[in-house]
Amino acid sequence: MIRAESSTGVPEVCTAVEIEWARFFGYDELTDFLQGIAWHVTTGNAKSNDYRDALSSINVGLTRTLWDNYRVSIFDQAVDRTDDGNELIVSFHGTASCYILRRDAPTGPRSRA
Repeated sequence: MIRAESSTGVPEVCTAVEIEWARFFGYDELTDFLQGIAWHVTTGNAKSNDYRDALSSINVGLTRTLWDNYRVSIFDQAVDRTDDGNELIVSFHGTASCYILRRDAPTGPRSRA
């Protein structure tokens, strides 16, 4: 979803990522993938609030998924819970200025093959 703010004319991008069966991926694979999306949705600048918020959302999503799958409730039965979906949900907000700069960059000279 892309929303343009009327006061500044700067587009605001909202992205939601849902990965089912996230436990079948390694931690590094998941974080690299999600950080790549976060980089494109935000300014991509480690000092900017939107990028830091996106990285925080990744950590919260991973922690929530881990917690929800390993917590024990008094209502749980002593059965194997491998049939649970283990979905990971992460949301990002930003201006997508990093993506827009790359998208609008002039292309380099094409090789003559």
